[in-house]
Amino acid sequence: MISAISLVFEDGIVFHEALDTDEISCSSQLNDKYDVRMDISKDSPWNKAIGKPVLWTWHLTNQQGYSDAVQYEFSNLRNQGNPSVQLLVIASQIETYNVCPKL
Repeated sequence: MISAISLVFEDGIVFHEALDTDEISCSSQLNDKYDVRMDISKDSPWNKAIGKPVLWTWHLTNQQGYSDAVQYEFSNLRNQGNPSVQLLVIASQIETYNVCPKL
């Protein structure tokens, strides 16, 4: 169960947290209440995005009006398609999806 994800970029850190309302929060402040940390940069879909600049970011709202997801599209300088990763809160946990499964 993943409750929070921090993404480290050259310009700083973005912290995403699954809220009890099944919404996702985004901030630049890390929350110290999470004591289990693991590096998932070698796991799919993150391994395709590491080292690439962010091209687009979307905050997604579901049909009930809740902001429950964030999607990142990373620039691929080799013209092989841009890796896109979606963070979706389901049952107070963050699920990660590869939006471009061909990559």
